[in-house]
Amino acid sequence: METVSQLTSLLRGQQSRVPSQEDWAPTETPRDVSSFVSKESEHPVGFGAFGDVYKCKWKESIIAHKKTVAIKVMRSFLAENEDKERNIRRWNREIRLWQNLSHENIMPFLGIAKQFGPLPSPVSYHEHFSPGTAKDYLNLHPNVNRVPFLLGIALGLQYLHGHQPQIIHGDLKPVNVLVTDWGVPCLTDFGMSRVLDDATLWKTTAGSSTGTYQYMGPELFSEEGHVSVESDIYAYAMTSYEIVTGIVPFQNLKAQAIIKAVSIDNSRPPRKGVRYINDNLWDLLESCWDSNPQKRPFIADIVASIENIDAEYRPLRLLSIGRQRCIFGQFC
Repeated sequence: METVSQLTSLLRGQQSRVPSQEDWAPTETPRDVSSFVSKESEHPVGFGAFGDVYKCKWKESIIAHKKTVAIKVMRSFLAENEDKERNIRRWNREIRLWQNLSHENIMPFLGIAKQFGPLPSPVSYHEHFSPGTAKDYLNLHPNVNRVPFLLGIALGLQYLHGHQPQIIHGDLKPVNVLVTDWGVPCLTDFGMSRVLDDATLWKTTAGSSTGTYQYMGPELFSEEGHVSVESDIYAYAMTSYEIVTGIVPFQNLKAQAIIKAVSIDNSRPPRKGVRYINDNLWDLLESCWDSNPQKRPFIADIVASIENIDAEYRPLRLLSIGRQRCIFGQFC
């Protein structure tokens, strides 16, 4: 199977070395909010790469307008198995990374709570995220215009890729996009995220992958595969396809069949049977999931393309077609 030079991929567009993870430290210790947080239920409301997400309440009104929060609790066995040191490093890295992020399309970080798992648990706002994930929100609002969703996700990704040092999300998919009550998508679950470092690459292979196969670029299934800004772009395309169509990419295939389809057969989701989609958007998706990472567009170019599509259709009222509606407007 052919592989792609990840070193070239990771250094694409950069003029100098970016700081390593050790070079980049948070400006302050995360705030300990343990005494203010209590679980509402022992049943998680979501699942991340390394932990389960629980809905919690504040015991005190230190933030009066935010009464509900979410905590992500590391699964105990991950802190006890043979890979515990690596798992603990990843967990602490997520907290360290997340606490320094601030953007409208990034899930807000509040602090840490220490009483729920083997390691301190990151706490984030939940009060205005009652719709849940992007998939949940769109199930509740099937006729909503999807273009602003694609734009919001792209803007969040642009913030990460433009951060100094550059950040790779590493696990972008619809369930890792939460939506506010007013319809703003926010990226979450930074357990897979990586501070881009040309000396320490995060290896991901078909045998040890921590991503989700449907959203992983073909280069990640090679022996030399590493997550990169380009693999984030591929994941963005698959995520966008699912948000627009409601169809999970390769939903009827098992893991090994997906790997073969993507990396050997060069298969991608078909447009046939997808009724309500714009030509410009389809062309963009095809460029984003190109088998050659070097041919995928930069996130800034994606944002510009989505903004143009959004501007073109924003003035138009949704056109009812039978019992369904065009997601863009009158000229789909």
